[in-house]
Amino acid sequence: LPRGTPYRELSRFVLESLPGTNTEGPDFQLGATRVFLRESLHRVLEASRSEKLRLAAVIIQKNVRGMLARKRMYRQQRGATAIQKQWRGYRERKKYVSLKTGIVKAQAIVRGRIQRVRYSKLKTELKRRREAEQRIQKETAQKIAKEQMGATSSSLLDIPAELAFIFSKSENLTGQQNDRHLVKVVGTVPGPPTASDLPSDLDQFSFGKFSSVYCNGVQISSRYDVISMPFLSRAAARDQDFKDAIMIYKLILKWTNDSTINQNKQKIMADYIVHKGLSSKGLRDEILVQICNQIHRSNQGSAERLWLLMSHCLSAFLPGTVFNKYLIKFIVDTAPQNTKEQLLKKLLRSENGSRSTHYRVFPPSWLEWRASSRLSDTALVLQLADGVMQTVAVDSWTTCEEAAALAISSLGIPNLGWTVVIDDNGIFTDSSGLDYVLDLVSEKELCPAFPLARLTSDQLKCDTKNINLSPLEPDGSPKRPQVPPPEPPSAKRLSDTQVQTLQGILTHSDSKVERNEIDPEYTRHMESLARKSSHDAMSRNKIHSQYFESDK
Repeated sequence: LPRGTPYRELSRFVLESLPGTNTEGPDFQLGATRVFLRESLHRVLEASRSEKLRLAAVIIQKNVRGMLARKRMYRQQRGATAIQKQWRGYRERKKYVSLKTGIVKAQAIVRGRIQRVRYSKLKTELKRRREAEQRIQKETAQKIAKEQMGATSSSLLDIPAELAFIFSKSENLTGQQNDRHLVKVVGTVPGPPTASDLPSDLDQFSFGKFSSVYCNGVQISSRYDVISMPFLSRAAARDQDFKDAIMIYKLILKWTNDSTINQNKQKIMADYIVHKGLSSKGLRDEILVQICNQIHRSNQGSAERLWLLMSHCLSAFLPGTVFNKYLIKFIVDTAPQNTKEQLLKKLLRSENGSRSTHYRVFPPSWLEWRASSRLSDTALVLQLADGVMQTVAVDSWTTCEEAAALAISSLGIPNLGWTVVIDDNGIFTDSSGLDYVLDLVSEKELCPAFPLARLTSDQLKCDTKNINLSPLEPDGSPKRPQVPPPEPPSAKRLSDTQVQTLQGILTHSDSKVERNEIDPEYTRHMESLARKSSHDAMSRNKIHSQYFESDK
């Protein structure tokens, strides 16, 4: 039926679909608002309705009973699941606890065994460390006792009478050996020629090889007792050198271990050791070998003082041809970095020089001493003829000609033939261009009681101060003259600058060029001053030249 069919038509359709009652007339009749049915048809409809209701009730009961059965089943299932869960959890927990207990017991056994092994090792290591500490403490105590004994014995070492005399005369001396005249140079200054490179075959010259070949069978090792013979056979060739070598070793021991010596006495003692090396060519390598011997395996404090003494010696004289490369190798392998650079500069710088002999006339100056202790470079202030001040960097092996050439390097004039002149309170002393410029400073700084180096035959041939030697006295022992040096001229002093500043006046010996910038009044004043050359000035070499002895 189509949607929206009226109820009357629906009723008709339903009634017509029912089976008939086999009676005459229609089984139903539709009224305006009612439906009239036969009795039999009404009973059929009621029976059909009752059956429909019964089936509906059965379906409802079935579904309700199924729902209740399902709810009961679900509840039982949840209960069973909960019981199973709790049981299985209990069973697994019990199994886990049992397994954990077993594992813990196994771990305890294994860890206990590991800890026992570790404890045994630690006990053995602790025992070994305690024994090592006791051994180190014992060795340290022995070393300290030995050092104290060495220091005590060094303080009790006697010093030469000559050196004791110098100490006594220098106590009340207010000389120029202090830092009052030293200033710090800021900026760049023209410097000395650079040092040469290290020898390529330096690895072949180990110091152990030198000691085994040349050191008379004496083992190289730092010691506190006095040696009975020199290290080198050359130092034992002359009786005086033999005695001086033993005496120098005592001084080195005292220098290293005696803490009661002040700085001025250290400088004088170092100068005295250098003086002995300058006096005898055979002692120079011996002195350097003795210093190397004491540096070998020494403590840091002693090594620093010994490196300072080594630098002081290398500022005045250099090792022989045989020992030169061995000493370079020793310094490269042993010296600290800054000290190594300074010492190698002294050793390799002289190889570029033109002189055949590398030794000074006087011990190094106070400027060199402070530069060695502070590991710094040195410079001097030179004054040109027109009053211009020029600072130049110098070293222990810079000659007067080289220093003068550096001072005039910016003027654009030839640098050959120039030299440095010392102004000592108005007395001008000329110097040869081949003289070492710091020797001029050292000569003025020496204590009046300090002995002079004996000139060898080689020095007499190449000495540039033209010393006139007088006949030696019969006893041959140096004596200080009793005649005082002449007074300086009474002319007006040009400059009061101290010797350390070296306000030298540069003069050219070949040309007679007159500079227009020089004031004529200044020129007349210069000519009026007393000017003495190295032939006439009463220098230390001039005064004592008659007492010098040449090496045999």
